[in-house]
Amino acid sequence: PPGVELIHVPAPRFLPWHRWVRRAVLAARESRPRLVHILTQAAVRPSAGDPPIVMTVHDLAPLVTGVDPWRRPWFRWAVLPTIRRVDHVVTDSNSVARDVCSLAGISATRVSVVQPGVGPPFNVACDRASTGAHVLVVGGRSRRKGSDVLDRASIRAPVVMAGHRVGPARTGRRIVESPSDHELARLYRDATCVVIPSRHEGFGLPALEAMACGAPVVATAGGALPETIGRAGVLVPPGDPDALADAVNCLLDDKERREMLRDRGREWAANWSWERSVASLCEVWGRYR
Repeated sequence: PPGVELIHVPAPRFLPWHRWVRRAVLAARESRPRLVHILTQAAVRPSAGDPPIVMTVHDLAPLVTGVDPWRRPWFRWAVLPTIRRVDHVVTDSNSVARDVCSLAGISATRVSVVQPGVGPPFNVACDRASTGAHVLVVGGRSRRKGSDVLDRASIRAPVVMAGHRVGPARTGRRIVESPSDHELARLYRDATCVVIPSRHEGFGLPALEAMACGAPVVATAGGALPETIGRAGVLVPPGDPDALADAVNCLLDDKERREMLRDRGREWAANWSWERSVASLCEVWGRYR
């Protein structure tokens, strides 16, 4: 952004991310910046004389849901204390902002919501090239992402799974491992609908990308997904394979509704841009310049 000088601190090799974040903050202190922004939730203990520290918290899922219980102690005893110590917190959604205030016990004045945006290649007009009905699921394979729910859902169409560490999948499903943005945009455009079966999301960017590409979206109401999707998609209760299958199969059988959701989704996604996100983030940074 104009007027902002960014200092890149390379991550040390062979360290878990929560440890190299701490080292990055220590390295940043040597550059004497006016502000340190940690771009993900981490365990950091600010010291006297440090510049102001802003931290982005993408979600507190282990503390608000039953997923990933092995991560719960680290979030409770390391992340929450850091949230209380830093000068300001940024979240991707109002849902996570409420969780931060409730669980960390901090004032809402110390939290700013900076929602992600969507840009090329997802918001670039392009014809669909699909020759048959199929359902696209984007995201890694985990309980939090609802992989087990998807496995139990009786969806009457081929399922394509795309993302990082997607496999192994149920027999008969196509796997697209680590697609590029352009490959992912094509997958969105060719899908009859996109399914987000997650139990919890701090934002749910694939839903927004899918709508920008003109794909109807069926998602759970887990976490921030209702906020991200609005009235431009279909929402079902999280963890319910029958409700998920019913919603998807009804959409597969209703071309008129799919077209309505395509139009509504494109219109909704057009309101979200990375330029708006940067402007909101600069407002936060501006408080400490």
